[in-house]
Amino acid sequence: MFDLPCAILAGGKSSRMGRDKSRLPFGKYQTLLEYQYHRLSPLFTTTIISSKQKNLLQAPHIQDHISNTHAPMIALYSLLKQLDSVFVIAVDMPFVDVEQIERLVDAHRGGNFDISVAQDSSGIHPLCAIYNNTALPQIRVMLAQHNYRLTDLLNNLNTKQVLFEQNSGFINLNYYHEYKKIFAKNTTLQ
Repeated sequence: MFDLPCAILAGGKSSRMGRDKSRLPFGKYQTLLEYQYHRLSPLFTTTIISSKQKNLLQAPHIQDHISNTHAPMIALYSLLKQLDSVFVIAVDMPFVDVEQIERLVDAHRGGNFDISVAQDSSGIHPLCAIYNNTALPQIRVMLAQHNYRLTDLLNNLNTKQVLFEQNSGFINLNYYHEYKKIFAKNTTLQ
């Protein structure tokens, strides 16, 4: 078990998907959120749902403080106001595995970083990262400027980029055709 909380970010608009991603069926579970919660809960001291709505699951929940804007930066603000450190993962990243999480945790412990973030050949993945509450002052500044770009946050803080050779675990399910393709290719999810 990793000695920090995990937050599953499920507060997005899902505009590219055309429907709420977190509520799509996944594997043997009724929803993607339920799948993520059940697979990640045994790995962390606590697993929290971060979203705009309450009671998406019977699970610990931290609601986004700013309700009229959908941005991961707002979720981070809400989380870090209550937590010293947190592993965050987007609800639509169901293939990040235990070994990848362990590498992030080990890298984060190995230095005095505000953020430790996954990086692979496709780029940086700020929604698969560990954030410390030392990032909160910069987040407040950026929110006041209406700057919600996580890459700007990473660039303005002491960020450890943890390089991964393969990027298959960091796939985001952004579009419905991508979601359907995953099921077509992977019969174990059906």
